[in-house]
Amino acid sequence: MPAFDCFDEIRCIHRANLPGVRTKMEARFAKLGIADRVRAHTAVSTPGNPAVSQVLSHRQLIAEAQAAGRHSVLVFEQDVLFLDRSCAVIQAAAGELDRVEWRTCRLGGVPRTGELLARPGLTHWRTGDCFGFVHALAHHQRVFEKILADVPADFDGVHNWLQSASSLETYFATLADNIVLVPRIATLASLLPYEDPADHASFTI
Repeated sequence: MPAFDCFDEIRCIHRANLPGVRTKMEARFAKLGIADRVRAHTAVSTPGNPAVSQVLSHRQLIAEAQAAGRHSVLVFEQDVLFLDRSCAVIQAAAGELDRVEWRTCRLGGVPRTGELLARPGLTHWRTGDCFGFVHALAHHQRVFEKILADVPADFDGVHNWLQSASSLETYFATLADNIVLVPRIATLASLLPYEDPADHASFTI
């Protein structure tokens, strides 16, 4: 199976005011061999409130995936960096996804507390509390309805929702059946210091 074909759809959220970064991301996707599969999505414009923009943008993509009858959608955010062996890792891990009823899986993120926990029968997937993980996150159709019911679809609704939810990443961490890819293949420049030291020089895509 080609890398990333375990996900029905792949989307990338871009900010309209940073076209140069979008060009960089297209080059990274080309190196991964998925440029023809990734569909761009312009982030919802909420001047002065990036947290609301992030929530609404992710929610829109999940709603679109549900409406299109997708089994899963993988969402990247702009500026994500990839491990140089990403394709080999995801190819090795893909077959295991059929053996677990996952709802949300993260291709990146750093454990908030302690180590990630092994899952019985799985070599490449763990469970655990992560932060900074919404830059490379997949959702299965099993969780579409819950997310769309929990997360408001308008600016004021999301603004109020964030008072209790704190952030989108905090909310996603509360969902059942979260799994995390090991080794993690996606990161951000700000998260590099928290990645495995052996991989610091390997996030070259």
